[in-house]
Amino acid sequence: MKRLMLKIFLFKEYLSKHMQCYFCQRNINEINFKEIEILKRFLSPSAKIRPRKKTGLCSFHQRKIAKAIKRAQNLGFLPFTR
Repeated sequence: MKRLMLKIFLFKEYLSKHMQCYFCQRNINEINFKEIEILKRFLSPSAKIRPRKKTGLCSFHQRKIAKAIKRAQNLGFLPFTR
């Protein structure tokens, strides 16, 4: 049990050091809801917004991307489901 916990801890530590936010890396502050290709990266195949652990975004940009995706879905740029 301790060995498994140690492996999980080391893996989480590895991910936290090596996985950075897509928008922070590129110094992108504003997320435009019209840029559909960028928004599609953060959608699952069933058109759901992927969680922060899967996308690797910081909390600030995860909230912004969620708002932009919802806005694009309401305006018809993105589908609600696939």
